[in-house]
Amino acid sequence: MAAVGLSYCALRSTDHPAEVTDALWTYTVHIDSEGKVPDTGFDVPAGAVDIVDEGQKLHHNNYVFDHYETVHYDETVPDPDTCTTTPRSCTKNGNGSATCTGGDRVCSPDRQSCTGGGQTCTGGGQDCTGGGQDCRSGGPAICIPVPDTCTGGGEDCVPEHRDCAGGETTCVHNSHLEHRTRQEAINRPVPVYRQHFRWATWKWAHSRDLPQGAHDTNVLEPTPARLGVVEHERIAGVDPTTCSVTFTTKDDYKTYAYTPADCTGAFQALAVGTKKRIRVNATGSVEIVTKE
Repeated sequence: MAAVGLSYCALRSTDHPAEVTDALWTYTVHIDSEGKVPDTGFDVPAGAVDIVDEGQKLHHNNYVFDHYETVHYDETVPDPDTCTTTPRSCTKNGNGSATCTGGDRVCSPDRQSCTGGGQTCTGGGQDCTGGGQDCRSGGPAICIPVPDTCTGGGEDCVPEHRDCAGGETTCVHNSHLEHRTRQEAINRPVPVYRQHFRWATWKWAHSRDLPQGAHDTNVLEPTPARLGVVEHERIAGVDPTTCSVTFTTKDDYKTYAYTPADCTGAFQALAVGTKKRIRVNATGSVEIVTKE
């Protein structure tokens, strides 16, 4: 229970009578100075001073045609393709078909025909019928061609007695280097002169920073007179004002920093010696409760 009680006391806020024992405000003023900056060129800007004419100087070159020159160069030229053809072959399979290999195939049957009776019927892919007799044993003969059947690459050719024509063609693309020439136009420079000047211009540049501040609540305005800004100087900018006060408790003599809501009215109402009652939170932050 004692540990719980101590923990509660450590976390709760406490009120104390207190007095403002210190106050501080700060800001920084940035000062620019105006000075003469030397420059040169062909076109004098507005507002320039101390202008000096330096006479004619080269402004640029114009380029005009002068002559042609022969330029040597190499160019890669393609050679005619060198092509070789792989011959096709037709292999009898011994089962009434033949296999054609090599390239895109063209399969052609033997177009022989059978005429008359008693003749021998020859030629692949033909059936011979007639007179109820075989064409090799006499009698009238009728020869019927059997249509070709060729399929895919490396296909089977039916019937077996076929010729395979053509073949696969492989081409090699070669090139060689040729030495060539061309005519190129050569230009020559023609100088163009203009009047050249030297001058100075007034320009602003950062000169210095002036930190401002005091241990009171009387925040002073950054006026040129107070800051000692002279001719050819100006206030270029002012950082935001920061302010704080220090409270010292009157019962346990501890000090706490406090930041007012603003650095004008709220800050100026907390001059050194001002008495307040403050509440110190568990985190150490401070808020004003009421006057002492």
